[in-house]
Amino acid sequence: MALSRSMNESQYSKAELQLLIRIARDAIRRQLEGKPRLSRKELEGTVGKDAKRLLQKRGAFVTLSIGKNLRGCIGSIFADAPLLYAVYDNALNAAFSDPRFMPLSQVEFGKTSIEVSVLSPLSEIEYSDAQGLLSKLEPHRHGVLLKFPNGAGSTFLPQVWEQLPAKGDFLSHLCAKAGMPPDSWRTLRPKVLIYTVQSAEERG
Repeated sequence: MALSRSMNESQYSKAELQLLIRIARDAIRRQLEGKPRLSRKELEGTVGKDAKRLLQKRGAFVTLSIGKNLRGCIGSIFADAPLLYAVYDNALNAAFSDPRFMPLSQVEFGKTSIEVSVLSPLSEIEYSDAQGLLSKLEPHRHGVLLKFPNGAGSTFLPQVWEQLPAKGDFLSHLCAKAGMPPDSWRTLRPKVLIYTVQSAEERG
């Protein structure tokens, strides 16, 4: 288990993050074995006394990889549900409902590593021009959510900085992900919200 952390308002322990990884893997395993989804009460029972902090409402993403290749990634950026439930549901969605991939197979599952990212609350960046926006972004620390006046929007987790280390490229790809022209972050002045994550990555 490799652990990376960034300072948030509420930090989770290494043990808690490891527990979230286990919850995600068990959720996928049960689905592949044809077992019913756990009820909320049953899910809380699997973590016992550790459940209280994991019932705080937090955004979370679950990312599946096989080797260096993405195999699924689904998340909830807003803190609409308790973390425990968000990880459980997003693990199943990443494995079986990511529209970019076929549902995960049993054979693939044995090769799949799981990463759980727990999001901090979002904070809006105030900026007057493109250069001002760039100056406020911290690569490898900030996740970014763009929201355009037409309702389009998209987000990249901080981990994406590893593939797109240049701030301008990061924002241009984020615009494209939202279905907007790559330079829209310069021309349309979208709302920009940032967040940090704590992430735990399972190494097969």
